[in-house]
Amino acid sequence: MTSRWAILAGLIACLAVVPRISRADTIFDSFLPGNTYLCCAGPFVSGSTTAHGSGKGQMEIAAAFTPTGNYSLTQIDVAILFIGPPDTNGFTLSLNQDSGSDAPGTAIATLTGLFAPNYQLGTSSLVDTDSPSSNVVLQTGVQYWIVASPAASNTYDGWSLNAINGTGPAGVWEQNAGSGWVPGGSSASDLAFDVQGSLQDPADTPEPGTFMLIPSALIGLSLIRKLRRS
Repeated sequence: MTSRWAILAGLIACLAVVPRISRADTIFDSFLPGNTYLCCAGPFVSGSTTAHGSGKGQMEIAAAFTPTGNYSLTQIDVAILFIGPPDTNGFTLSLNQDSGSDAPGTAIATLTGLFAPNYQLGTSSLVDTDSPSSNVVLQTGVQYWIVASPAASNTYDGWSLNAINGTGPAGVWEQNAGSGWVPGGSSASDLAFDVQGSLQDPADTPEPGTFMLIPSALIGLSLIRKLRRS
């Protein structure tokens, strides 16, 4: 009898380490309610040969966020819109570490082949949704950066703010015209974006899917008992 219960205990112990079912969590969100934002009020993501005078010149834009837990990154949504022809709408996104001086550092993951949708004046819900091709773990309390870069010399996109005139939540963003990162034009309004992920916490209670496997252990014990009798 003791050996049977030992077998059962061993099976249940194995099930206890089955990975939990991932949950979708919001790591950071600076959109207005309903994933909306105010179009065309933010900085340019542009290449060096854009035809539009106001956006001409190489420009990268970066926005900072800090997770409050350990997460596996699943999705990034950004309000980056195409200003218009004759230029092009291609851009890249990268997730970067902090340089240690409140600016983007080394890239952890890069998303390429992205194209911004055509802009719409006023409040908009057009967003680019992108996911990393490999697992990226974000650590609690560490500042990271989402960096948008032009994919071509004539890229002419704009990264919209979630609000204007300082009505949005405080945030940090930087711009790079080719000579290094400098603070953006406003520290009182965030660029409109969000970061999604799955919370990684081994102390969490196992998901119901784990407990649903326990009957399998009981069936296994029953089969062992029948074999022993035969």
